Amino acid sequence: TAVAGVGAAWRWQGLGGEAFDGAAVKQMQRFLSPDQPRVRILGGTRFNSGQAPSPEWQPFGAYQFVLPLLEYLEVEGGVVLAATLAWDSTASESTAPPSTQPAPPAISASKATSPNNRQA
Repeated sequence: TAVAGVGAAWRWQGLGGEAFDGAAVKQMQRFLSPDQPRVRILGGTRFNSGQAPSPEWQPFGAYQFVLPLLEYLEVEGGVVLAATLAWDSTASESTAPPSTQPAPPAISASKATSPNNRQA
């Protein structure tokens, strides 16, 4: 299985030495639902959040996760191309750090195709 994502419908990033903790996980879990099993969040964390990152890693913060705007997924017998839109009218990038913004529900639309049923 191969997965590729482009862009971010929503992003979570830990600033400086901020630890990746249960509060961050809780924010991300608001996007995940059994009703939308293909919505996925991709990313990673620093191995040692207490240590200052080297200059080339500073833009990524202590952790960074994204809900991809566009996602390509190879599945058995075909591929899935999904577009995800997310919003929250109460959150503003200018008023809260990305890691503390309330996470809105996600809407995901996908189109599955098989090698025998290709769509143009």
